[in-house]
Parts: sequence; structure tokens; C-alpha cells
Amino acid sequence: MQVFPTRGGVLFSKGHLSNYISNRERAAYQGVAESDADELLNKSIDDLADIIFAHNKVDVPKLLRDHEFMDEPTETFHDMIDFGREIRVPGME
Repeated sequence: MQVFPTRGGVLFSKGHLSNYISNRERAAYQGVAESDADELLNKSIDDLADIIFAHNKVDVPKLLRDHEFMDEPTETFHDMIDFGREIRVPGME
């Protein structure tokens, strides 16, 4: 699954977030399992952890409160069915 943090788009729209995180975890384990044993033994644990983290981290979007916006509400009418008759109800959009 690909994640596209786009403005106005929906994040994780091609699947569930939990599935994406599980896939990242699986990729981390697989990356270690497929690594050369000599390479693993010659690096410090901290270096290995940094490499694994850098390749498999999940960047969580941050809400920028000072950049929030909302369109001004406008008055409108909604067509509804009320006991078999069609009525127009005032509302906001």
C-alpha cells in the first residue's frame, strides 16, 4: 500500500492504517533476516537500530493548527420527505 500525504487528499485511502503499520513491521523483520550475517555482527546494536528505523519508520502527519481553515457556512434549503410530502427545510451548508 502506498501512502500519499497530499493536501486535500485522504491519507491511507488504499487500506487500513493498521495493515500499513503491520507491513512496515514485517519489512523490518525481513530486512534483518535477509541481511548478511557478517555485516550484522560487525555493526553496533545502535547502528543497526538506526538503520532499521530509518528504512521502516512511519511518518505521521502533523496538524498545523495555525494553518487550519474552514469555509464560511452558507444558508441553504434541503429537500426532504415528511410523511409522504416533499418539504424544503432551511439549513446551513
